[in-house]
Order: sequence, then structure tokens, then C-alpha cells
Amino acid sequence: MGYWPASDPLTQAVIVPRLQILGQQDQIDKIIFCSIERNGKSEFIELPKVKWVGFDSEQRQNVFQTKFEDFVKIPSLLKSLIPSENINLIIANSPLAGGIGYLALKRLSIPLVVECFEPHADSMRESGVWANWDPRYWILKYLEFKKKKL
Repeated sequence: MGYWPASDPLTQAVIVPRLQILGQQDQIDKIIFCSIERNGKSEFIELPKVKWVGFDSEQRQNVFQTKFEDFVKIPSLLKSLIPSENINLIIANSPLAGGIGYLALKRLSIPLVVECFEPHADSMRESGVWANWDPRYWILKYLEFKKKKL
């Protein structure tokens, strides 16, 4: 799972090469790659063993509203995808994708791996992008704590 659209350069540079490597593994039968699509669906290249599922995210009046809806709606969508696709492991690429994965899996016994995990909340606060009182900071800080504990 990635937090960026399938056509985003970060997805192409970071996630697609990993999907290619995983697709070459004999012990892996199928991969469901989930992305968060903003402003309509992206295009995604065909890869061996990979099925792409794009979760729609509507842009709202402000970033906080959009992110809040992402973290409420998308875990439910992911949770409903798990039994239908027989998913037995979630690999989330980035702290934000890991937060969504955690919210979807917190009551399930499916393992969650967060790739590229870094203390994103602290770096956003320390660089001045977010203030100490910003709800995005506190929400992400909480989810980072829960993922580390998990």
C-alpha cells in the first residue's frame, strides 16, 4: 500500500521497483497494490502477479479535512478488501500508509510491515510545516507510537 497516487513519481520510483521484485518471488501468489487516488484515477502499468486497487480520495476545502476523510474512509475500504482478496500481510510504504494500515488491522491478526518508517510527525513539526498544536501532528504522532508498539 502506498499513500500516493499510482502515477505519482514517488510511487514509480519507490513502490513499483519493490512490486517488481516481490512479483518475481515463487512463494508469492499475488500482490494487491493499493494507492490513494486524488483527482480521478491514475494509470498503472501491468506487473506480474500485481492487481491494482485505487482508493478514491476527494479533495476538500482544506488539507486537514482531506486527510481526516482519508484516515476514516480508507481503513474501512482496506478492511473490506482483506477477506475478498484473501490478504495475509500488509506492507505499507510510508508513515501515512502505515497509519491507514494500522487503523484497518488493529483488531485483525494480519501482520503489518511499515517500509520507509521515519518519525514524520516530528520532522514536519521541527521544519515548521506543522505547529505544535496542529491536529495533524498529534494524530500522526499517535499513529507512529502505535505502529512502533505493534
